[in-house]
Amino acid sequence: MKASKIALAVIAVFVVRDVLNFVWFGIIQAASSKAAMQAHPGVFRDLGNVPVPFIIIDLVLSIVLVMLLSRAGSAFSGAAGGAMLGIWLAVLGPIFDSLYEYFSFTFSSASETVMNSIYWIVSYAIVGAVAGAMLARGGQAKSASA
Repeated sequence: MKASKIALAVIAVFVVRDVLNFVWFGIIQAASSKAAMQAHPGVFRDLGNVPVPFIIIDLVLSIVLVMLLSRAGSAFSGAAGGAMLGIWLAVLGPIFDSLYEYFSFTFSSASETVMNSIYWIVSYAIVGAVAGAMLARGGQAKSASA
């Protein structure tokens, strides 16, 4: 597979993932996060509104997802295959989520944990579909041995 196709897929997944995370955490979850910060002072890390650690984590995840899809094209081809791989990766999401939590907070309620788990599954399926569609553009995705 061409490096330019992989690079474009990484960029597309990275942008979609950052937009999804901004909407979920920056808009939808903002009020509950603010309330939790006020109720539990000192629990949240103060990064001074600098999202760099989160952006780096999103970039690493985007690279990993696209590389997995580009190498396993015959098993997970196209948008549907990418969505399926994304769902499988959501099972591994706690690894990435723990990095987010390290930079964010050490307190979370059970309902918030469940809601965020559902979000991770949906968001991984979406970015997996984006990666699969980007890699399949111009023809069916090929396996790494082709």
